[in-house]
Amino acid sequence: MAGKMISMGSLKQILLLRNLGTGKKTIAKQTGVSKIAINEYLDVIACKGYVLQDLIQLEDPVLEGLFTNAKQNEEITKYNTLMELFPSFSEELQGVGVNRMVLWQEYKLKHQEGYGYSQFCYHLQQWLAAGKTTLNPEK
Repeated sequence: MAGKMISMGSLKQILLLRNLGTGKKTIAKQTGVSKIAINEYLDVIACKGYVLQDLIQLEDPVLEGLFTNAKQNEEITKYNTLMELFPSFSEELQGVGVNRMVLWQEYKLKHQEGYGYSQFCYHLQQWLAAGKTTLNPEK
């Protein structure tokens, strides 16, 4: 789930409307929450096997905890997946005709939910810079 968490009041309204069989587009119009965000929350609910009626009954802090943890776990997984690719990307960057855009396109083909180009470049730059640091005071 990209972006910020929505309010628990909005989430409960989404859950209530969805439980009544309301379509996602209608829910988006009524709640003011984007269809993308609604899809992300409903995807988490489906993946985790949560029951809408059970979620509606939860108190706000408990409900928020369910989705905060899911969001954090998803972000950690996405970051770790990218980090595992950097050693091979570093080697590929030495080749002729290989640049960050080429590597990012290769990455996005396999990881559609992965980072956008600017975040990809930021993390790659941080990783490359970390590899160049030294603790040797003689250098």
